[in-house]
Amino acid sequence: MHVPVFSSTSLEGHEDRCFFFFSVIIQTYDRPDGLKKALLDLVDLPNVDKILVIWNSQVVPDGNFRWPDVHVPLQVVHSSVNSMNNRFLPYTQIETEAIFLIDDDLIISHEKIIAAFR
Repeated sequence: MHVPVFSSTSLEGHEDRCFFFFSVIIQTYDRPDGLKKALLDLVDLPNVDKILVIWNSQVVPDGNFRWPDVHVPLQVVHSSVNSMNNRFLPYTQIETEAIFLIDDDLIISHEKIIAAFR
């Protein structure tokens, strides 16, 4: 499936090609298994610039937790305060204009995500 894409970066010299990338923010609270499943479900989702995990729990994952391999950069922000509003903060890691917010217990098909960004 071809998805038209756009970018906020300069398109000078690339008028015939537009790229649209979005960032994924996943908010979690001490549910490593659910987070791992949510991350694996995003593997190979097109047009993702990076995945930012907002870790709301004061308990960090133990040494046995293994972050899954995903096809884009994965960054974790450990929040100092547990708040559902942490997902709306202006994180400097976000370099795209479009953001897909998801909780760690919600799985959405690639087709529905792609359709949402058309």
